[in-house]
Amino acid sequence: MLATICRWAPRKIKVKPLPVEIPREHTFPPFYACYVLRSLGTRPRGRKTYIGTTTDPARRLRQHNGELTQGARKTSLDRPWIMSMLVHGFPSKLHALQFEWALQHPWKSRHLAHHFPTIIGRSKLPRIVSVVRTMVSSPTYHAWPLHVTLLDAHAVEAWKAAADTSGKLPAGCKVTTKKLRVTKAGAQDVSKAGFDIADVKFRDIMLGNQIRVEGLARHPKCSICREKVDVSQPLTTASCPSDGCTSVSHIDCLGRDFASHASHDPLLPRSGKCNQCKTTVLWGDVIRGCYHRLRQRTASTSALEDDALELDEEGEEAENEPSIQELPMKRKRARRKSLASPPARGPNTRTAVSKRKSRTIAGTLKQTAKSKGTTSRAKAMTRKLSRTKKKPMKSKISRPSKAKPAAEKPKRGRPVKVHTVVEAVVQKRGRAKAGVTGVAATKLKRRLKA
Repeated sequence: MLATICRWAPRKIKVKPLPVEIPREHTFPPFYACYVLRSLGTRPRGRKTYIGTTTDPARRLRQHNGELTQGARKTSLDRPWIMSMLVHGFPSKLHALQFEWALQHPWKSRHLAHHFPTIIGRSKLPRIVSVVRTMVSSPTYHAWPLHVTLLDAHAVEAWKAAADTSGKLPAGCKVTTKKLRVTKAGAQDVSKAGFDIADVKFRDIMLGNQIRVEGLARHPKCSICREKVDVSQPLTTASCPSDGCTSVSHIDCLGRDFASHASHDPLLPRSGKCNQCKTTVLWGDVIRGCYHRLRQRTASTSALEDDALELDEEGEEAENEPSIQELPMKRKRARRKSLASPPARGPNTRTAVSKRKSRTIAGTLKQTAKSKGTTSRAKAMTRKLSRTKKKPMKSKISRPSKAKPAAEKPKRGRPVKVHTVVEAVVQKRGRAKAGVTGVAATKLKRRLKA
């Protein structure tokens, strides 16, 4: 019994170390939003809601309503759905997912539990709107460049009611109202709200400012420390996001300047004033502009590399191609050789020559017969020629010679072929065709008749 216990006793298991995941490069997304849906198919007691994140609100709403695939399972019932509110301007996808979880579970979040300790009314729209307003104005989410868009009349009323209980909105936070019409069938066209998903307007402003700065004759200097700035490094230099401003500075200098003018000492500032144009600038917009310039730079460098590769390939093809002058000379020489070389002789050429000779002989005999007036002799000659034509040629069968063939050196991967089987068809005048087979050597000295 002890032996069996020792045999099946658990041994030390070697645990392999977990693979270390290399973090990817951070990118500021052009558009990422957290949305709130409201159901029109629920009972009159209360309206059901749904919270999610997306990069394209119009496409995502069509997925929830079943017009497109890959919709959420929870929204497969209680259709149709309409979009009531959006919060956008997140610096990354991770920030948007954190905001979504806190909005769904405010009683669990350490930043919101003292404001919303109970679960009662968590799925109602007025409670969700009040949570959003509290989160936007709280110091935890204060540094994010968030903006709110209201798309439903119920959401507008709830936002106004929550203004008394929540705090003051931070500087630069824009709240826009766009009441979209809802049809009787419950359809809502969110594309009419005019969301700039690709962030084209802001990107054009930043790239225009970058071109103006590069076009200056003098080297640009930092607007704070007055030292030279390397504009070719977009992640270490910052430019003003206001249209037409050519102010450039080191990103560290600008961050310290914005934090020094803030009411408290934050880790990341929210906003500040530009030293050149004196306009209020959000810190999130400055970082977003840096990533737009980085994308433009990487796209231009990749395009230049592709052009260089295409030029190299064209040069290699031009080197490999033969010259144009050599081709006609080679063709002419080949033609001359073909004209000068006599025709190859074989069994087919012999029969053709014999036929031509017979035809010429018959023609000459007819002419001589007409001239002399003797047709009988010409007829006799033509009969003889016709008889010679109708006679079939006897095929010859090659038989193996007594002398053994010389042993050839075997090629790599192939056996030596010493003998081959020869098939021939023999046909004599007035007899049926008969097949004859025989074995022939590779080197034949003589041929024997069948």
